[in-house]
Amino acid sequence: KREDLPAKAAQLPIGKYRVLYVDPPWEYGDARQTGDHRENTGAAHHYATMTMDELTALDVRPLAADDAVMLMWATFPLLPEALALLKAWGFKYKTAFVWDKEHGAFGSYHDADAELLLIGTIGSCVPEAETKEKQIQRFPRGGHSAKPEQWRALIDKLWPNGPRVELFRRGSVPKGWTTWCAEADVAHVNSTLPGK
Repeated sequence: KREDLPAKAAQLPIGKYRVLYVDPPWEYGDARQTGDHRENTGAAHHYATMTMDELTALDVRPLAADDAVMLMWATFPLLPEALALLKAWGFKYKTAFVWDKEHGAFGSYHDADAELLLIGTIGSCVPEAETKEKQIQRFPRGGHSAKPEQWRALIDKLWPNGPRVELFRRGSVPKGWTTWCAEADVAHVNSTLPGK
C-alpha cells in the first residue's frame, strides 16, 4: 500500500484534499466589561472570529478525499468544541500533537504555554514517514495566533503525498499548498469566508 500511495494520491481531483490543516477562528466570548464599554481582550481583537454554529455550517467534508487527514488547532478551553467540530466535518479523532510555546500568556487557571494540534482522519491516512515524531514539539511563539512554519514542515514530512489545503491561512500561500480563507495573500477555493 505504501509503495502505491504517491501515484494514487497524485490522481486525486482538484478540490479533493488528502491533507487538511486548519486553524479555526474560534470565538471565545472573552470581551470584558471596562466601565461603560466592552473591550475585546483576545481573539476578536485580532481577527474576525466565528461561532461554533458558523464553523459547523461550513461545508468542509466535500474538500476531503476518501482517505484524508485533518490537523486542527485547538486550545485547551475549547477542546470540547474542537472535538465536536472535527466530528461535524466528518473526521474521526485519533490523537494530538502538543505545541510547547516556550512561554505563554496568562490564562484563568495557569500560564497557558501549550496548544493542541488534533489529528482526525477519514478512511485510512496514517503518517507515511518511517520515523515517529515526538508528540510534544517545542517551537517559539510569534504574533497572536500565528503558528510556526515548522509545523507545516512536520506535516509535509509525515504526509508527503497528495493535495493539501490550509483553512483560515493568513499570509502568503505556501509552496505546494492551497488555501481557503479570508486573509491569505492569495485565496483559493473560497475567498469570502470570515476568519483568519
